[in-house]
Amino acid sequence: LAPAVAEGRVVFGSADGRLYAAAARTGKQLWSFDTGSNVNASPNVTGGRVFFASNDGHLYSLHAESGSLVWRRKLGGYLLSSPAVDVAASTWSPRPRS
Repeated sequence: LAPAVAEGRVVFGSADGRLYAAAARTGKQLWSFDTGSNVNASPNVTGGRVFFASNDGHLYSLHAESGSLVWRRKLGGYLLSSPAVDVAASTWSPRPRS
């Protein structure tokens, strides 16, 4: 389990069921988010969002700034892998054909 360092934050999971964000410069805790189950996978931070999986079987997206929930999807089982994020696919959509 490795922390994600991005956008001035260090984001990491814990066996207490929470994902934490701390200021990269000072280490001061900025926020935490409770999943209710171990967070054993490394988070991914991109585009102002934090993506991570929990042992509760959900994949989460949080606002990187506040730690507030954007969405949660039930995938089932223990999720021990870090999510991969395709920034191009999530940012741009194909132009409509004329």
